[in-house]
Amino acid sequence: MNLLGIIIVSVIVLIVVFSYVMSHYSLKPMHRKKNKSPDMYELPFEEVYFPSVGMNLHGWMIKQPGYSISEKIPLVVLLHGWESNAQGMLPHAKYLYDHGFNLFLYDARGHGDSDPVEYMNLIRFTEDAESAIAYLRTRPDIDSQNIALFGHSMGAATAITLASRHPEIRALVASSSFALFKSMIRDMLGARHLPYFPFGSLFFLFWKWRFSFDPHEWAPGTSIRKITMPVLIAHGRKDELFKFDHFENLWSSASSKIKEQVVLEDGTHRNLYEFSNYKESIIKFLKQNLYNPKIEKQSA
Repeated sequence: MNLLGIIIVSVIVLIVVFSYVMSHYSLKPMHRKKNKSPDMYELPFEEVYFPSVGMNLHGWMIKQPGYSISEKIPLVVLLHGWESNAQGMLPHAKYLYDHGFNLFLYDARGHGDSDPVEYMNLIRFTEDAESAIAYLRTRPDIDSQNIALFGHSMGAATAITLASRHPEIRALVASSSFALFKSMIRDMLGARHLPYFPFGSLFFLFWKWRFSFDPHEWAPGTSIRKITMPVLIAHGRKDELFKFDHFENLWSSASSKIKEQVVLEDGTHRNLYEFSNYKESIIKFLKQNLYNPKIEKQSA
């Protein structure tokens, strides 16, 4: 083999090895412990643990003062994003609590105060969300027929996936979600100034090989087609992590009879909760699509 051939083969090998290593470490969560709790937001809470696929997950139950099951106050489950944890959803918990909702926040495995794991992906996030719903149904103090999901980023992708399998969920809020795995990998590599080809193509192959999953079937852009409950999709036009075409895909794919959108022109991936129209739209959407006698009394 001549020198040029050796160089070409060496470059190909380096690209393949580099892509494999990156695909491996991209799934390894940085296990950040929480340093905030609901009481810092003046929210009453109960600390809970529940099982998920042999792991222990940590959560916070936040209920309205003097709440009893007879009041039928709805529960909103808040799902955090990749390498975040339940504390990342506390700003959302605050404005929802102030408008009469009960709330449940939890750490997915490998995040916050839940058990550590070697890797995470949408499949495992969804398993943990399934376990959270199963746990809530064991609690006699929770109206399990009056639950909404509200997820951000990977939490939104998880909420979409879970909602597609649980038509009894009353409403879904998906904020800053990705739609397709290929587009997600494109954006992730673009942030590192790397082209999709060849790196993204190899990423995709390694993920499919390692987890033996159908990326089309698991894509939120596919799952949202199966959802029938009311859906609100929110995205910032300046989202630096998941580009705006993710929102466009999700919006055009959503088949729910009741679907709403919140597009923030100056919104980025992490600042949506700072916009008043974002919070007001979510509150209004949940009030309209969840039975909440406490809210109805306040509005009368």
